[in-house]
Amino acid sequence: MIVYNELLYTVAAKIARMKYGVKGKYSFRKHIARHGFPSEAIEKVSDFIGDFKVTILRDYQDPEELINTIKLCNLAPNDAQIALTCKHYNIKTLATFDEDFKRVPWLTVVP
Repeated sequence: MIVYNELLYTVAAKIARMKYGVKGKYSFRKHIARHGFPSEAIEKVSDFIGDFKVTILRDYQDPEELINTIKLCNLAPNDAQIALTCKHYNIKTLATFDEDFKRVPWLTVVP
């Protein structure tokens, strides 16, 4: 599972750093406000998804379950949303460098 919005943001931030010298997330937000979201990031992510035939899954939405997961696993809301989406689609393994997901009982984290 690729978290589409996080992938877009990460690729765009990298492009902004490399091409425009933008440093830090607040500077990147200011860059977006002035110049718009880097369309090159959208193109690169779309190409990647097409080339590797990635299936985009809809986020699983259940506000009560989201709150319970935030509390149970001590997660930020976005991470809890990812964990719940994995649970809903029966995804048991998540490749991430985010150590927070190791607190989710229904996920195995790699590397």
